Amino acid sequence: MAENEKKISMVEAILMLMVTVTADIAEVIADLTLIGIPISILINVVAYPTIQFWLIMKGIRNLTYTAGSMIEFIPIINALPVRTATMIMTIFLANRPVVAKLASAGRGRVAARRPKTTTLDRWEKTESGGWEKTV
Repeated sequence: MAENEKKISMVEAILMLMVTVTADIAEVIADLTLIGIPISILINVVAYPTIQFWLIMKGIRNLTYTAGSMIEFIPIINALPVRTATMIMTIFLANRPVVAKLASAGRGRVAARRPKTTTLDRWEKTESGGWEKTV
């Protein structure tokens, strides 16, 4: 990928944000009414697969948006603009792979420092059926 070539263009980013902001505003309005929960669930059922399919077709398999969309299924918390915030993070990380690599570097380092032996390697089973620590 060239330095100035981005996975999500400015036009696509604006369209994606228009969809997510509209869905978040509709959820806030739905939560203010008495029949808000079914309407909110309907908004989530329509918005999440649409945007997730769009991201997959763009070659972006980022769990940031998925995690944010799953939070939107919680009835009271869905009034917060979580979907829009995670879409902004997804666009940012998709267009800046170096930052995305740095953001995920911590997981690799922790996994790399794991010892090769497990806890069971330092214990032996006794005749009575218990476990005894070996040195």
